[in-house]
Amino acid sequence: MRELGVLCSAIIIILYIQPILCSDTCSPEVPVHAAEGENVTLQINETEVKEISWLLGGHHIVTTKPGKPVIIKDRKLKQRLQGTDQGSLEIIDVYLEDQGEYSATVFKENNNDCVQHFRVNVYPKLLNEDIEIKSTVSGKEPCNVTLTCAVNRSDVTIFWSSQSESNTVIRDHTLTLYNVHPNNTYSCTAENPAIKTSRSIKPWIFCLEDTATYSFNLAGSHPIWTPVLVIMMFIVGPVLYS
Repeated sequence: MRELGVLCSAIIIILYIQPILCSDTCSPEVPVHAAEGENVTLQINETEVKEISWLLGGHHIVTTKPGKPVIIKDRKLKQRLQGTDQGSLEIIDVYLEDQGEYSATVFKENNNDCVQHFRVNVYPKLLNEDIEIKSTVSGKEPCNVTLTCAVNRSDVTIFWSSQSESNTVIRDHTLTLYNVHPNNTYSCTAENPAIKTSRSIKPWIFCLEDTATYSFNLAGSHPIWTPVLVIMMFIVGPVLYS
């Protein structure tokens, strides 16, 4: 009897999961890239849809039906899941925790059910203030500048761009400029599959700063300012004591 009970249970389980196991794939897995705080739509491009059962990491989170209210299964997502007129799923204000493997079992009127898989990747916000540009000036006439662009993130690609690419050497995040022109502007761009932001700069400003610094440092405090103070005393002194 025990063996018969186990056999019956196995048959029931097989019959229960068989429709899911035998469902065709609607289309290849769809990668979805989003920035934190954006709205994301997991689009189902099927016809004759009755309802769609959505799973995240194997956990049933919601059921959608074309043109009808969604049935939320995960209370934590209650305020952030919506359905579309076609039964697709919209995630409002995505968090980093929302990323993962989503699967949608599409039940159809004609019984040609299928499963659609999505891979959702969520990236932290990226602002142009996150881009840091450092400079090193060599030479004065002409002025040569090396710019280094950095972002304290591992999920971004960094590159330089400019309307004028002459006399430039780009190595990794470093841009070397020879004989810098006062009017040229260069942009450092950081991007990932979901976000792209830039920060622009005119390298000539570093040439001006370096010239001023170089003059003061080269002369020192006494060689420049002592003669000047002596001359001012000769000019102002008689006026004060007259």
